[in-house]
Amino acid sequence: MQAIMLDICIMLAGLIMQYLPLFLAVTFFGALVEILAFVNGTYAILYSVWNAVQGLYPEIPIITEAVYAQVTESIQNPDDFGEDED
Repeated sequence: MQAIMLDICIMLAGLIMQYLPLFLAVTFFGALVEILAFVNGTYAILYSVWNAVQGLYPEIPIITEAVYAQVTESIQNPDDFGEDED
């Protein structure tokens, strides 16, 4: 679940860059957005790999909380999935 959420966050940065006006995308601001997205994604991957090597569950602060919120919400509403109403 964390990998999916991390992928969504990185794709969001790409979408922001895609829809920025050209005069902003080619300036220092555009370069800063690209660098921050790359550094944050790389850090999250390396952090997760390091924790997995140590035998720990990687708890990425913001992403893990968002995933737990989504999972508990789906568990609390099990009637939303499964049976079709005719």
